[in-house]
Amino acid sequence: MQYTFPNYYKEFSCIAGACPDTCCAGWQIVIDDQTLKKYQHFKGPFRNRLHNDIDWKKHVFRQYNRRCAFLNEENLCDIYTEAGPEMFCRTCRNYPRHIEEFEGLREISLSLSCPEAARILLSQKEKVHFITKEKKTKEEVYDDFDYFLFTALMDTRDMLIDIIQDRAVPMQKRLWKLLAAAHDFQLCVNKNELFKWEEMRKRHEDSGYGDRFCSKIYSRINADNIENSSAASACANTPEQLFKKMWKTVVPEMEVLRPGWQEYLKNCLTPLYNGNTDPQSDSGNLYSWQKSEFDFSYPDWQIQEEQLLVYWIYTYFCGAVYDDEIFAKVKMAVVCTLFIHELNVGTYLKNNRQFKLDDQICICYQFSRELEHSDLNLNRFEELMTEKEIFSFENLLKIWNKEKILEKTLMPLKEVYLKKKERTLVITDKSYQELSDRELAFSFYRKEASKYLNLSFVTPTAFKQNGKYVFYPDIRSIYVNLMNKYDACSEQDAMRDEDMIEQLTENTEIIRYDLKSIPFCLESVKIPAFVGKVTFRFKGTQTMANFANMLFQFGAYSGIGIKTSLGMGAIRILEGGSKKDEG
Repeated sequence: MQYTFPNYYKEFSCIAGACPDTCCAGWQIVIDDQTLKKYQHFKGPFRNRLHNDIDWKKHVFRQYNRRCAFLNEENLCDIYTEAGPEMFCRTCRNYPRHIEEFEGLREISLSLSCPEAARILLSQKEKVHFITKEKKTKEEVYDDFDYFLFTALMDTRDMLIDIIQDRAVPMQKRLWKLLAAAHDFQLCVNKNELFKWEEMRKRHEDSGYGDRFCSKIYSRINADNIENSSAASACANTPEQLFKKMWKTVVPEMEVLRPGWQEYLKNCLTPLYNGNTDPQSDSGNLYSWQKSEFDFSYPDWQIQEEQLLVYWIYTYFCGAVYDDEIFAKVKMAVVCTLFIHELNVGTYLKNNRQFKLDDQICICYQFSRELEHSDLNLNRFEELMTEKEIFSFENLLKIWNKEKILEKTLMPLKEVYLKKKERTLVITDKSYQELSDRELAFSFYRKEASKYLNLSFVTPTAFKQNGKYVFYPDIRSIYVNLMNKYDACSEQDAMRDEDMIEQLTENTEIIRYDLKSIPFCLESVKIPAFVGKVTFRFKGTQTMANFANMLFQFGAYSGIGIKTSLGMGAIRILEGGSKKDEG
């Protein structure tokens, strides 16, 4: 028997009473036949309790207030303490280990519904890979198991995961390719043309992400080839309206496993939708701006989004060998990730634009529990992907069709209302500049970059380290922040490199400054920050000076520090930096 598991699998260890939640509430645990027999023949003082708190007809543990009858006040299991771990049923023994069974293969993952497992998954910075080992066990034969289809699914899944993990490509295009490939593979299955899969795979690999591929995507987004008028109408909706309709479609169909789940969704989504969850309403520019603001303020989402997509695809895709629903499973993976992103942004806004890893973990495991702890919910969610037009190929593509934020949000503005001052400022003129990768590269490759740089921090600037605000120009924080911002918006290879950061920090010094501390007011919060002028000297090689100058040139567009999307951290490079500034 072969066993496959992700590389982080063995990092898991139950944290028991330290867990922020319990896995023994909100779902009914089915007891396997072997363990049920052990419970029937159990001897000792715990026997009566064991027999009374099992529903012997349904083969499940009884629940009281949606909690397992054996879950005590310390959120620990009385079966474990009174009878020992060997008396756990299969589900309790394995959780959060999730096992998918195929002929000759067992695929194991850590369920996202466990807070500790979610923390491990979401903390992965490197691309996840999978390990396969052989173990001598009794082989099981599955009736009507289509091994040819299963092999094709395995190969296709490898391709889909490669697409998801291609970090040289923006996530928008990765999602387009993921959906397009799954759509085409589904057509092959529907036509019973599995022999075309290799050809299909090569075609998608060869097409890459260039103009030809994108033009095909845009044609689907515009729905020019859709005959069904109602579907075409759906495709005309804005991303905000599409998301609202998706929520309205899914939520009523789901069994609520934990009291307060729907209220939790409402509290998270209301800030994002500007207080109006009506599917026909549209808050316009504000919606797209808030989502972009979150993505910029929480750069970890770029990798976490990738890890979540890989999780859903790895766990459920090959299950299509039993029902042929390839495209539905990929759409489910995409929609689940999209929903988590919506909850992220809403939580960010609800928490006064604060968001951290613990928030992400909480959202993910709660979402996963409502979905994955119920076979009814899981199966119905997947069915909706096929049944409802709102989850059409075109609609999912359209959600990822991001327009330029400046052109969509800032340029149409005619006035700005200052809430705290209760005044309206009229905008009389607007302009913006663009900086291309080519222009930025030129600033690196030129040989004359100065080893002195005068920098003006125009708006309040601050950093955050270990949960505390840092309001002085910490050199290392500046370089880390600039590299992270560059990686967040660049389609090129990642810039951040720890060795380069250390070299830059070691070879950069502040030789003159004129700074003052100033708070940045955000609603009821005052963030300590600084403004003023700083002169840097680069002591290293000319190449290093060129690189540093390039980073600061980029910073003039991106800003430096926290909450740059709200106006903090604006910088301007001043003329005149030279050796005479020393001292």
